Amino acid sequence: MESYQERVVEELVALNYKIIALRDFLPSECFASLDQDEQFRLMEQLYHMQEYGKILQERVNAWSDQKSDFTIDVSFNTDKLSAVFDEMHNNIKKSVNEAINAALEFN
Repeated sequence: MESYQERVVEELVALNYKIIALRDFLPSECFASLDQDEQFRLMEQLYHMQEYGKILQERVNAWSDQKSDFTIDVSFNTDKLSAVFDEMHNNIKKSVNEAINAALEFN
């Protein structure tokens, strides 16, 4: 294996640890205590980390005819994540609309 390929595998392994840590954090009380914007950013971060992991895995797989021994599951229920994003977006829109209505009533 070339040195650059070893670095890609090392990056993939390190990324996997970070993905697992963040996935484990999401259902925690600490995560629930964060404001919605920060929760959204963390979920978005997880999504992009997973997409990056998929690309790294594809690169590793391309270096051999068979699937690499370094296969790492970076999948996450994206439907659930999308639903959470949609709910958070709707809640933010609702809050903004309520603030606008309150400001209009104040005048």
